[in-house]
Amino acid sequence: MSVELAIACDDIDCSGLLKEWRWIVPDTVTPIQMGIFGDWIFFAPSGSIWHLSALDGVYAQVAASADEFNSKSQDADFLNEIYQAEWASIAIESGLLPDDNQCLGWKVAPLIGGPQSLDNIRIFDRLQFNTIHGQVFRQMLRR
Repeated sequence: MSVELAIACDDIDCSGLLKEWRWIVPDTVTPIQMGIFGDWIFFAPSGSIWHLSALDGVYAQVAASADEFNSKSQDADFLNEIYQAEWASIAIESGLLPDDNQCLGWKVAPLIGGPQSLDNIRIFDRLQFNTIHGQVFRQMLRR
């Protein structure tokens, strides 16, 4: 079964979805994808590609260029790191298939002790997910 791991930001309105993440994501980057587990991929003015992890709230560069990102995207380990590809497959095969306004997510974030198990995955409204996770990680990680 082929799993769609991300949706292009051209297909959704990202501005409201990113509102609660602006404490960590600079206004200078352009969102290009939102992953099935609520992760984000951004294009920076330098040409580099950045990832915002909804798993642990970390915003980090993952490739120096789009070509490097596309090359890395052929690697299963990279897809698991960026999109949680294996968990996405497990969730979808178990009937958890988000629609255009939804994403998968952890009921209790693994960062705060939630298990990485099928029982801890559910479908969230995309806006609700980003609002809650952006606020929670801001409180947990901002110094």
